[in-house]
Amino acid sequence: MVGFSLMHIHPAFAVLGFLCIWALIAWLLPAVFYAIARRKSIGAIDLAMIVCTLFVAVCLIIPDNFFA
Repeated sequence: MVGFSLMHIHPAFAVLGFLCIWALIAWLLPAVFYAIARRKSIGAIDLAMIVCTLFVAVCLIIPDNFFA
């Protein structure tokens, strides 16, 4: 319901949010390769960013009516 309201009342924010989500997922690819290449010096913040991005990707991929 929030997405529907956002798209119809403030469509520019909805489009910007959609583009930001896809940019975040595109960032995930080099971030994972970087984390693998430098696995000995990766920090907790780096892992937290990757996990949060994976959570966003899963939320985007799962259909809205999956749990209904």
